[in-house]
Amino acid sequence: MRGSTVYKAVGVSVGLLCIVQVALNVLFRFQAVGCSDGFHNVSTGNTTIMSDSDIRVLILERDQLAQEKEKLVQEKEKLVQERDQVVQERDQLAQERDQLAQERDQLAQEKEKLAQEKVKLAQEKEKLAQEKVKLVQEKEKLVREKVKLVQEKEKLVREKNQLTMEKNELRAMNNRLSEEKKILENKITAQQHPTITINVGQNAPYCPPGWQLHMSSCYQRSSSTSNWDCASQDCARKESHLVILNDEDEERFVHTFGGAVKMWMGLRRYRDSTNAWVQGSSLNYQNWNDVQVNPKHWRNYPETCAFTDQDSSSSKTWFWGSCLEQYYWVCEMELRRRYR
Repeated sequence: MRGSTVYKAVGVSVGLLCIVQVALNVLFRFQAVGCSDGFHNVSTGNTTIMSDSDIRVLILERDQLAQEKEKLVQEKEKLVQERDQVVQERDQLAQERDQLAQERDQLAQEKEKLAQEKVKLAQEKEKLAQEKVKLVQEKEKLVREKVKLVQEKEKLVREKNQLTMEKNELRAMNNRLSEEKKILENKITAQQHPTITINVGQNAPYCPPGWQLHMSSCYQRSSSTSNWDCASQDCARKESHLVILNDEDEERFVHTFGGAVKMWMGLRRYRDSTNAWVQGSSLNYQNWNDVQVNPKHWRNYPETCAFTDQDSSSSKTWFWGSCLEQYYWVCEMELRRRYR
């Protein structure tokens, strides 16, 4: 709107300038032919003679109009620049509009895609919820089965322990019967040779009832478990000591009637790392297993004690352990002699 008004003003100014220019041309022409004297208040035909003051006014108006024209031209150029800038901004806004339209369409597509994914995720969520319920039910079922299996396992362990004890008792009974058989055979032999029997019977070695004979010692295995100190005290009350294994044959005999259980031996390790049998004898025979208690952990124990485990998978059956563990034990004493 502003540009149109300026254009109209410029047109009017140009028209006025043209009129003034024509008037000046006529004036100069009259002056050239010597008619300058008749210009003062004289009118001939249709031509009006202009005075000097009128000419000066026209010249001033012309100059003023020229200045206004120049000013209007400058404003026109400025408006043209502003128009070009507005056109550029319009084109840029049009591009941005087109870009925003593309982004809008892209966002609409992404929105539709996300809506589809949302529906799909909702379906998967429902499916997972159903699977969760099913898994919870299966877990509860497995827990019940586990409890049942644990109970059955405990029952089997008790039965195993009971059978092991019965087996050991039967083995001990068998050994006692074998020893009694030997004693009976010796008595029969003594009856057949009375002279020898009298000489031998006066100072014959023997084992107390319930003890097993081997070489020159008697052995007895406990019927319950306890720690090393209690086991040692029990043997002392019976005028014996915890078993000392001097060779492989003696160890095999102890395992034969003692059974496949952990049993304390009369061997103890003190904090200064010295090993000693309860009777003070030297440690000549050894049968240590490669899998020992980690020495770094021994600092947690005041002392460590040795036990034998026939149930281990290796032929090396000696182990170190805490003296507070609960194991069976075997007492050993020398043969007793009868004096008459």
